[in-house]
Amino acid sequence: MTKDYHEKVCNSESCIIYEKINTSAKVRFGVLMGLSKNQYNFGRQLISNYGNNYQIGAALKISNIFMFNRHINLKTNFILEKDSKSYTLSLPDGVQYSHITYNDVFYNLIDLRSLGNPSAYLPDMKADLDVLDLKIPVSLNYDFNITKNTVYTFGIGISNKIILSQNKNFRVDDFYAVYGESIHSLLTGVIATTGIEGNWFGKHTLFVNVNYEYLTDFRSKVDNTLKLLKNQVSLQIGMYF
Repeated sequence: MTKDYHEKVCNSESCIIYEKINTSAKVRFGVLMGLSKNQYNFGRQLISNYGNNYQIGAALKISNIFMFNRHINLKTNFILEKDSKSYTLSLPDGVQYSHITYNDVFYNLIDLRSLGNPSAYLPDMKADLDVLDLKIPVSLNYDFNITKNTVYTFGIGISNKIILSQNKNFRVDDFYAVYGESIHSLLTGVIATTGIEGNWFGKHTLFVNVNYEYLTDFRSKVDNTLKLLKNQVSLQIGMYF
């Protein structure tokens, strides 16, 4: 319509038509693998060290979803994660005791230093959490062009983690009395991700991501002393086809 209008009114000079191609959404599939560091905080009663977590999964990226800005895209992953078997569990600062049952043995982590008895102190213990989970993060991302073949990407979103299995012989007693499990079956939270993508090998796109996640159980109506909090930092490498 614009072209026909210009041809009728611009009969004495050349008229320029500015147009933008209506590009449809572009969907790309990929694979990834990664390594992360996990920390469990059992309601601020018991805290773990950062243990290793191994990842493998499928990736999905949808581009050109907003006509007003083609740098915005949507990403989601389906990641199978397996925790390292050994975690060191200790009392957070300010917490004087925590009760744990592990392999049918009762442990009482206790800090009586505040009462003037430093010898009556079991500072930590090692336990096999043996967690297997399926993680589904969804993030909205913005791409910045660095070079013709390389982009820097940053995004924020929501991460969901479904616990498929865990060590039933590990019980944080207060948690187990309320939930029937020590680690909640569904954890949800926020994710921040950043990384680099590049078309360095033909049509395929290689990507490297660094992610931070903060997860908890928002379904729980009890106070924060019985809410599991989880911090996770991940390094992932993968490829879109």
